[in-house]
Amino acid sequence: MGFTLKNEIDLGHLLTLITVCGGIIAWAITQYKSRKREIIDYAHGGAIRLLLRILRNSEDNVVSSHKLYELYQSPENKRLRKEYCKINFRFKDYPQFEAALYGIEEEGKIRYDGNDTVVYKQREKIQSDMETTSKMQLNDTDKQNILKTFYDGFENNKIDVWNIREITRIANKINPNAVQRLLREKSTSDNWEIRSRTIKIIDEII
Repeated sequence: MGFTLKNEIDLGHLLTLITVCGGIIAWAITQYKSRKREIIDYAHGGAIRLLLRILRNSEDNVVSSHKLYELYQSPENKRLRKEYCKINFRFKDYPQFEAALYGIEEEGKIRYDGNDTVVYKQREKIQSDMETTSKMQLNDTDKQNILKTFYDGFENNKIDVWNIREITRIANKINPNAVQRLLREKSTSDNWEIRSRTIKIIDEII
């Protein structure tokens, strides 16, 4: 007795199959992108750690940002990049590297002037502690001038907040009560821009 194979596919089943396959493909793409993001995020964090190591091993606490960029990107540091980043992570260009410097500055580990000077703050602190004999002894007039410079800089919105953070740190050493009283007062302002400016400055002394 012969038999025949019915070569027909129900349209509903076909649409279901297409939907399932599409879902699987979309899930696979999402997983791939997520994994790639994790790799890049880890590599970026590793790059930050490597930059700090390079600064720590430098003979000077003040270095050129462009020279630091070239040193990090150099073929000689390929092994260290793989060790710290798990991949041979290199910045795609100087602006991306500079963005990383600003990120490190926000963490309080360096000072960066936005031009070509990077200061490794830990080494700067160590040197400062060792050179107590050369420290300037401030009189009352000096202290008043520093505090006035802080007040003037804070109130002048034309001055970028990053340019007065270091002044804030010094003024806070001289008269923490006055500095912190002003910052607490401004942090409760109804004006968002004033609160934002205040918080960015507070970040320097916490």
